[in-house]
Amino acid sequence: MQSMAPSHRYADGDKFQRAFCAAVLLVFLLGIFWTVAGCVRPAAPPDRIDAGRHKEASELFLQAAPARFYNDLFTRRDGGWTGGDGTRSVVLPDGRILWLFGDTFLGTVRPDRSRPRAAPMVRNTFVVQSGDTLVTLHGGTAASPQAFVTPQERGSWYWPTDGLVEGNRLLVFLPRFTATGPGMWEWRWNGTDIGTFSLPELRLEKITVAVAVNRVIYGAALLKDADATYIYGAEDLQSAKHVHIAKAAPGHLDDAWEYWDGERWTDDPLASKRLFSGAALQFSVFKTGDRYVLITSDNRNPFDSAIVAYVSPSPTGPWSLSSLLYRPPEAKGDIVAYNALAHPHLSPQDRLVLSYNLNHIRDAEAVYRNADVYRPRFVLVDLKALRYEP
Repeated sequence: MQSMAPSHRYADGDKFQRAFCAAVLLVFLLGIFWTVAGCVRPAAPPDRIDAGRHKEASELFLQAAPARFYNDLFTRRDGGWTGGDGTRSVVLPDGRILWLFGDTFLGTVRPDRSRPRAAPMVRNTFVVQSGDTLVTLHGGTAASPQAFVTPQERGSWYWPTDGLVEGNRLLVFLPRFTATGPGMWEWRWNGTDIGTFSLPELRLEKITVAVAVNRVIYGAALLKDADATYIYGAEDLQSAKHVHIAKAAPGHLDDAWEYWDGERWTDDPLASKRLFSGAALQFSVFKTGDRYVLITSDNRNPFDSAIVAYVSPSPTGPWSLSSLLYRPPEAKGDIVAYNALAHPHLSPQDRLVLSYNLNHIRDAEAVYRNADVYRPRFVLVDLKALRYEP
């Protein structure tokens, strides 16, 4: 079992101050790099997608539009969550929407959108949306907040990935990271746990250790289909990322899995074969009609801001690069866009809500001068852009 500080629920209007040391900030900035690469590299050249294959991209950009409700909702200034990355959404049985975030700023934002230097940061939060109201869940107290869920190992932390509801419980994948020294780059992925939370309380009930072999971080995306729950993983070789897949029986995500060996399912995790390369370490998979769609930041080249779609006739593939969906306009210079995710359960008909995160890769003070540097953005794109070309 893991240890966790008592959770504190704190809605808009609560205020607190807490000293925030520079060393923690340095480690915080690492949160963006586990989605793109293992070290800082110059920004990639702007175009990575063949113009012939994606000749409709400029048309699609004209059809894309900001998802104003969610952009406004996550432009916070007073109390609770004021910035974070990850940005997973899970619809709960009672209609609330749960948002899962990694490194999170709490506290207040000034009217000029600057952030107090004493604003606390914690490793993860759960944010519960009811209509246009957000309630932030974290550990510790209002005066001394901690992450909502914390590993037992000293010096370790969780950055949540995907989650889903099974009956009266919520299961969330919790990749675990461990500091290996005091330096900025001295940390590593140290396995993945699955947290089980009661509903509707969102109280942690247990931690289950997930399979962690072949450097595959399972839980990059989850998909509930008619006959199985599919668990997508990302094999992290720093500059290269490879997609894997496992499956569990419906309603038994925390039981034994099977793994795709390229031809059939097996109970041997070491036999798992790569489906394709080019996705980031976090992505989304959903089904529309008879096709499976994977949305990701284009990771074929470091720090490419493009959001792309892969399409397949089955959960295992073959996966075909379908469309360039969007290129975030804020990604310029040392501002990077990453962690592109889809929210089909929040999307209107024939449109798809996408989110992506922003951060500054070099200037640690940028997130204080402008709170909008470190928060998600939301956009609506046209689902008709998705094409399948076997």
